[in-house]
Amino acid sequence: MTRASGASRKILLLGARGMLGCELADRLIARAGRDELAEVTCWDRKELDIRDRDAVLAALTELRCDVVINAAGFTNVD
Repeated sequence: MTRASGASRKILLLGARGMLGCELADRLIARAGRDELAEVTCWDRKELDIRDRDAVLAALTELRCDVVINAAGFTNVD
């Protein structure tokens, strides 16, 4: 989805198109761009389905992030 570059930390935000994820993405990207403290990668189900364990492990291995924020959620769980 979106990547903002900076210097030190690599942050992966999952669920970036949800209500919480959108807000977090906006704030993380703005801060990373302003302070140049992080590289932020924002993904949603299109980029990574967190229900697929092997895909998650492969993505985490490839990205080598310092921080993973899981803002993904299920709706209509009743």
